[in-house]
Amino acid sequence: MHKYRTALRHAAALFLAVLLVCSAVPVFASGELRTDTASGFAWMIDDEAGYFNESELRELGSLLGRITPYCNAVLATTESHPYRSTFDYAQHCFDDLFDPEADGIVFVIDRDLNEIFLYTNGSIRRAITDSRAYSITDNTYIYATASHDYDYGRCSIKTLEQVLALLEGRKIAEPMKYICSALLAVITALLANYFIAMCLSRSRRANIREILTGTYNDVRVKDPKAVFVNQTKRYSPRSSGSSGARSGGGGGGRSHGGGGGHRI
Repeated sequence: MHKYRTALRHAAALFLAVLLVCSAVPVFASGELRTDTASGFAWMIDDEAGYFNESELRELGSLLGRITPYCNAVLATTESHPYRSTFDYAQHCFDDLFDPEADGIVFVIDRDLNEIFLYTNGSIRRAITDSRAYSITDNTYIYATASHDYDYGRCSIKTLEQVLALLEGRKIAEPMKYICSALLAVITALLANYFIAMCLSRSRRANIREILTGTYNDVRVKDPKAVFVNQTKRYSPRSSGSSGARSGGGGGGRSHGGGGGHRI
């Protein structure tokens, strides 16, 4: 009987320990907006496509929480939407949650159009420019392809890590940017050499004065007469008071964001 009671107490203690551990682990519900009380910014995971497991959701939630001191942050996945581009879908996600002038990012994994896209809005665009958004997605898209078994969790984690690095003032790898710059420099140098060679090898041509000086001219006009050939009309409208310039503004309160993406 004593051994039975001891075993029962051990089992109860083990159950309580497991219960305490489980209660300490946060559960991230898809579509739940969480606000950082210190900064006032919010984050959300909208895993509509169901790509992330519980472990990935916890890690992604932690990263989004570290971004909220700087701006709002959303991670969304989808396999079907009515928008013409992933940019439009990301902008729609942002506009549904935040003010059009708010600072924020939206990272979308879009399997409807087979693209990942990092959308940025507000003053955050000074840190994450369109060029850097393209660099980030260039660095991370590979994880969402067949060569990495469509590891959407790793793709999202790597993307958010690089977003956080830029917001914290650190640098990220931008190999494609440097490669394009090098190729542009080579092309520019080749074109410059081509035009220099053309200018140096081109034979000197006589100018108009030299041509006229060396040409015998003799023009004689006898009995000139004016002959009517035809007549044309041209309409010249009077200018009105309106300038006809297009009005500015976003229209409908939409945000004015940008960003960059990559096919997957």
